[in-house]
Amino acid sequence: GEGGLRVLPGGEHFLDATFLRRLEEGKALEYPRSRGVLLELSLQQGATFPGLREVMFRIRVKGFQPILAHPERYDRSHRSIEWLEQLRGEGVAMLGDVLSLNGKSGRASRKALERMMDRGLIDGMCADVHSPEDLPALEESLGILEKAVGRSGVDSLLGWGRIFTG
Repeated sequence: GEGGLRVLPGGEHFLDATFLRRLEEGKALEYPRSRGVLLELSLQQGATFPGLREVMFRIRVKGFQPILAHPERYDRSHRSIEWLEQLRGEGVAMLGDVLSLNGKSGRASRKALERMMDRGLIDGMCADVHSPEDLPALEESLGILEKAVGRSGVDSLLGWGRIFTG
């Protein structure tokens, strides 16, 4: 309703050879109003991403806005967020998962997201909800976010996607 929360389904592209082929063929799925493409990397412990900066550059050259999904959840981010600062400085947007704030993805992810928020690296927030059982954690996480950034900050972070979806 008026002033209510608008929930939109979405999903990430796993950044692999299949995605890169689809990108080259002009078949990448994008947000409807803009050219934003939500990307997910491997969540495996110890995963490294050789050539990632070049791939993100290729995506931008194709006219898309690369958006990195839940950057706080990558093992590499648990050790340092400098690689994310570099990517963001090169035009990659960062979309955090609000559920990381209550520890659902582990303490290291929560700490990484808090560091990113403190440094102003988070462009927006999403909720990686997969079932109704995730809703209590979502409510708790939204409360934590509101305590951290205030109501207008919550509206801004969650509404960030409007530039892509209208």
